[in-house]
Amino acid sequence: MAGLPVPQAHRHLPQEAIVSVIDFAENYSFQVQNEIQSMHWYSDQVTILVHHDEHRDIVKELHFYISDDKDHGTVFVQHCLVDVHYAWLKAKGITLDKHVFFSDGAASQFKSAHAFYFDTRHLGLTEVPAEWNFFESGHGKGEHDGMGALVKSALRKWQLLDGDDAPRLTNAKEVVELLQARLKTAAPSSFPSRADQRAETARYFHLIEMDSVKDLPKLCCKTVPGTRKIHSLKGSSNPNNPTVLFHKELSCFCGPCQAGNDEVCEEVARVGQWLQANLEPTGDIPDALEGDEDEGAIFGGDYDDLSGLLC
Repeated sequence: MAGLPVPQAHRHLPQEAIVSVIDFAENYSFQVQNEIQSMHWYSDQVTILVHHDEHRDIVKELHFYISDDKDHGTVFVQHCLVDVHYAWLKAKGITLDKHVFFSDGAASQFKSAHAFYFDTRHLGLTEVPAEWNFFESGHGKGEHDGMGALVKSALRKWQLLDGDDAPRLTNAKEVVELLQARLKTAAPSSFPSRADQRAETARYFHLIEMDSVKDLPKLCCKTVPGTRKIHSLKGSSNPNNPTVLFHKELSCFCGPCQAGNDEVCEEVARVGQWLQANLEPTGDIPDALEGDEDEGAIFGGDYDDLSGLLC
C-alpha cells in the first residue's frame, strides 16, 4: 500500500467519502458458570462481523453484525453492507461520494470472483462508487480486532457472573439485546485524550436473521487470473456494465488518486496503472438483461433478476 496508512487515508478522500475496515471476529461460544458436565462438549455459537467506519459526519462508528448463521461467506458480507449498513446511512441522511473498504484477503469472504462481482456491482446496488483494498497476509490488525475482542470478553464476563446476575444467552437475538443495553457507549475515561476519542465513537449492534441471508443467491464468476496478487480494485463508473473490474497490485492514497485523477498518480512508479479485467459470470445471461450490441451485455440490477447466474 502506497501513500498513507489506513488511519490517515481519509484525509485525502473526497469530503463525502467514508472509510471502512471490515473483518469477522472469531465466533463467540456461549458458556455458563454452573454448567453440567455434558455442556463442556457442546456449545452454541454466534457469528460476529465487525465493521469500523470513519466519515466526517459520523466521525467514528463501530457496527457489529451478529447472527446465528455460521457461514462466513461473501453473501453474508453483501447482505450486511447493502441491506443493513446502507439502509442505516440513508436513515441518517448521510450521502456518500465514495466508499473505501479495507479487509484481509480471505477468499470465502472478500477476495474471490464471487466477492469481486459484488464489488463491481456496488455502484448499481448503492449508487456509491467503491474501492476495495486488501491487507497483506498476516497484516491489517487494527481497532476492529480489538473491538471484536472487547465484545466477546464482555459477553464472557457477564455470562460467568455467579447467581442470578448472569444472563442466559442462547442465540444471537439475546446477544444483540444485551449488548445494546450494556455496551452501546464506551466507558468514561479520566484521561482527556481518551475521553474525547470515546465520546466521538458510537457502537451499533445489528441482528442478522438466518432467513435474510439464506434468501440471497451466490453469483458465480470464473476465477480472475492473479487474484492473490491483487491488493486494490474497483468497478466501472458505468453501473450498467458491472462485469468490468479494474485492479492493481498495490493500493495508493496519494491526493490525485483519491480525487479521481488516476492519470497523474504521484506513486505510479511503485503501484503501476489500473489494469482492466472482465468478469465472466457462469451460467446463461437472462435475455431481459442483455444489452444492445453497441452497449454490450448489461446486467447486475436486483438479485431477483439474476436467476440465470445462480450456482
